Amino acid sequence: MGSLQRILFVDTETTGLRRPSAASEDHDRVISIGFFDTDASALQAGFCRGKFGYFIFNPQQASAAGARRVHGYSDRILAQQDTFASCADMLFPAFGSADLIVSHNTDFDRPFVESEFAGAGRSLRGKSWHCTMQAERARGGGSASLDASIDRLGIQRQSGRHGALEDAWLAMMLYLAQNGIRLPDQQYRPHCDPMNYRELVRKKVAVS
Repeated sequence: MGSLQRILFVDTETTGLRRPSAASEDHDRVISIGFFDTDASALQAGFCRGKFGYFIFNPQQASAAGARRVHGYSDRILAQQDTFASCADMLFPAFGSADLIVSHNTDFDRPFVESEFAGAGRSLRGKSWHCTMQAERARGGGSASLDASIDRLGIQRQSGRHGALEDAWLAMMLYLAQNGIRLPDQQYRPHCDPMNYRELVRKKVAVS
């Protein structure tokens, strides 16, 4: 890990697969983000020291059917959450201070994260990213999907539904294994709902 001090492991869930690009404003949005802001020297010693965050957002557009099956949130629920922009000031310190940002599919996650922060007036330009999926492909030995990769490590999902926090944790486990570092005890794997989650408010119908 060299001179790295802070490593941020991140995953996103989105409304679909259309990635933001300079060529088009027609793209999907982030509906949740999970991350682990870690001390690199502690990780190298086999300890998970740092903090985690898990947030859900109102993407201000509908999710594609396939994406909704993956993340499990209805458009009605998402419409009652905070927007990414309203949470950007709280999220940016973890991203802005990271020496390296790691995700399992950086070609997917990076443009979404950068676009959401840019829309809130925050720039991640110049940040270094690392993709565990590309690293797994380079190693060979089978599918580089996250599920297949962690299965080879003997790690299983705790939930049948994809969640950004769990996927960020799993990307961290994979990164450590790829770098020959002892994995932290699995009992410390966090499991919680998004920290800013708002329950669906159902309107009461007056009966006369």
